[in-house]
Amino acid sequence: MSILPQKRPHDMPSYLSWKTHSETLKQTGLRGLFEKDSNRFESFSFSPSQGSAKDSFMVDVSRNFISEKTLDIWEKFSEEIELTKAKKCMQGNLAINETEERTTPHTLFRTPLYQQPKTWQKALKEVGNFIRKIRSQELLGYDQQTITDIVHIGIGGSLLGPKLLSEALYSERIDGIRLHFASYLENSPQLLSQLRPERTLFLFVSKSMESDEIVLSLKIAKTWFLHSATEEDWQHHVYIVSSNTELASKLNSSKGHIFSIPPETNGRFSIWSPVSLSVQSVLREGAFEEFLAGAHDMDEHFWTSPFRENIPTLLACLSFQYLHFWHFTHHAIIPYHGSLSSLIPYLQQLVMESLGKSVDRTGKPTFYPTYPLVFGEIGTQVQHSLSQALHQGTLVIPSDLILFGKTTGSASCTEFLLSNGLAQAQALLNGKTYLGEEHKSCVGNRPSNLFLLKNLSPYTLGMLIACYEHKTFVESILQNVHAFDQWGVELGKKMVVKLRSGMRH
Repeated sequence: MSILPQKRPHDMPSYLSWKTHSETLKQTGLRGLFEKDSNRFESFSFSPSQGSAKDSFMVDVSRNFISEKTLDIWEKFSEEIELTKAKKCMQGNLAINETEERTTPHTLFRTPLYQQPKTWQKALKEVGNFIRKIRSQELLGYDQQTITDIVHIGIGGSLLGPKLLSEALYSERIDGIRLHFASYLENSPQLLSQLRPERTLFLFVSKSMESDEIVLSLKIAKTWFLHSATEEDWQHHVYIVSSNTELASKLNSSKGHIFSIPPETNGRFSIWSPVSLSVQSVLREGAFEEFLAGAHDMDEHFWTSPFRENIPTLLACLSFQYLHFWHFTHHAIIPYHGSLSSLIPYLQQLVMESLGKSVDRTGKPTFYPTYPLVFGEIGTQVQHSLSQALHQGTLVIPSDLILFGKTTGSASCTEFLLSNGLAQAQALLNGKTYLGEEHKSCVGNRPSNLFLLKNLSPYTLGMLIACYEHKTFVESILQNVHAFDQWGVELGKKMVVKLRSGMRH
């Protein structure tokens, strides 16, 4: 018996109403919607009320094909599709990863430690002890020298999340330790040449510890290390984060060098867990806890806010509308902050691995698009590349413009980035006509969401990522697909095993 609702979107009574209404919105156009309602910004801008969120995080969806009647239809559709029931299943930590018969505990990692399962509390205390030793320089190399470098080796979510966290919160890092990331050491030959074995820790992060990239990277790192040290020294410098602690212990038997994560931890939702141990170790004290607090406040907003003010839900409905009724098959992520370049591949995995499904929760083929192709670039770079297609291309591409009230640069730098982002939003909306020079004309009428964050801090980053997580979950309910499995990824892994076996014979 299914835990989540199994409602096909086209079977919902209000689906046809939504489709008809979308045609009306298309005829009115975005500029027409603003002409009809001069207060659209006030009507369609939302901030969470939890914690410090109200003054830190706002989303403006006014430059979209949306009206008060749209919200009425969306709310009715969400009732028919049983969205509230689905949210309660997730909040209750039920096994909503149904094809793998697992829970999805990422929101639990964001709750206070005392609310987490006792087995987790023990594991997280061991993690905390490791972090304390790194920050205090109590943990030394095999020759009693201080550690200057940590190499984080992971693949997929075990890499993308920590890498994003490291880059986005660079200003929160302590001095003295460099952090390096690699998915496969064979592709990073220059990395090892920069390191000294006696001052380097290797942190291998893999739920199964069976991924080829991780196993091969471990062999490469070990071979390099043993050129100047012993097997015992190698064991001293290797740490593993995994749910397969039995296999991890065979690779490193040193006490205190294996950190466990729950087996139900999903890679693309694991940034909140010990998967991010390498980054936690080099952040200032309290920074990671602030990151979790921001996400937790977004969780509370998602659980408790009414439908018409629920930011992740409204964003998900917009995405569904554009896929089903407008055939907008792409979505651009455009952060106006130089430290957020890794947000784009992170969200690519989150959205496309979660929603890229061709079979729904009833086991029937989906004859409709279930996901957009996610891409993007840092805002100022976009303006000299991708924005040409955004403004004049034949594909209409909804965009998320992520702006900050304060950046790490000067006041003039913040002003420059804000003005550029707002200008792009207005240009996408209004366009411009050049009579007699049609090649210059931009039709406008192109939707965008405007995210405005107070600054890029651990707290606001946590809110932002959690917002996208919940948006993706809501989309999976609207689309009636499984959000937490990835059988297409698994097929590729199995094919590699067969091909490599054949190549050896």
